[in-house]
Amino acid sequence: LIILAFLLFGLFLLESLKTQFRILHKNKTFAYIEISYNVILFVLVFVGSYFLKEKGYIFAMLLAPVLTFILYFDKLKIKWKPDISFIPPKMSFWKYSVFSSMSNVATQLLLVLDIILIGNLMNNPEMITIYRYVSLIPISFIFIPRVFLTTDFVMLTQN
Repeated sequence: LIILAFLLFGLFLLESLKTQFRILHKNKTFAYIEISYNVILFVLVFVGSYFLKEKGYIFAMLLAPVLTFILYFDKLKIKWKPDISFIPPKMSFWKYSVFSSMSNVATQLLLVLDIILIGNLMNNPEMITIYRYVSLIPISFIFIPRVFLTTDFVMLTQN
């Protein structure tokens, strides 16, 4: 778990890079970043898991976002403008961010706790597996709001 905590740093870099390309309306580059990340992750997980087992999987998870970041960072032309003053966001923005983050964490926690509680209530592992597969169907509809948020992301961040 300590090693996996370093995954936050790589994912932060990658998500920052992707966000910057989305804000600049370079959707094609954003898409290439997504595809490259998934291909790199797939190859590293496959090779790492085959040769190093679980340690290879962990290192693949750590290396994939960093390699993708390094691959696309040079395409990002950062122009530093020292004359721009920083305007702190309004308190309503921070309230929205905190509450939306908390709701996301609560949703993910409920999905995990659901399986754990069902596992404690049922003694038959086959029934737990069936329940898990049946519960994946409604959970998979979470992609619908994510589609709208992804398509309107640039407009939301600009406003």
